[in-house]
Amino acid sequence: MAYDPRFQRSTIEPCLYYIWTDDIKVAMLVHVDDYLMAAPGQYYIEFNRAFDTKFGTNDMGQVSNILQMGVTWTTDSASMCQERQIVELTREYGVLDSAPVFTPMEPGLQLSPAPPP
Repeated sequence: MAYDPRFQRSTIEPCLYYIWTDDIKVAMLVHVDDYLMAAPGQYYIEFNRAFDTKFGTNDMGQVSNILQMGVTWTTDSASMCQERQIVELTREYGVLDSAPVFTPMEPGLQLSPAPPP
């Protein structure tokens, strides 16, 4: 199974390829030289074996990061967040240890209406 002719390219997201039939549901995201696949176990195994034979790939296992987003798994779901990117940005700009505030103003600040132009 080097190529599965049932794959279709999404008209909305050009990096998404899928097979969506009564028998099987497969989704594959492609980004440069990486891909992320959601597929039934046996299909996934056979696809990766064929893909590896043709292109020499590495199966990295269950995804934990993709496109700078962290992926967290539970027994029945997956969620994505950008916490790692936010922490890296706060470190880069020197505000990692800043105290959180609800507004960026001093407490109790009284503002006067602006004079008319």
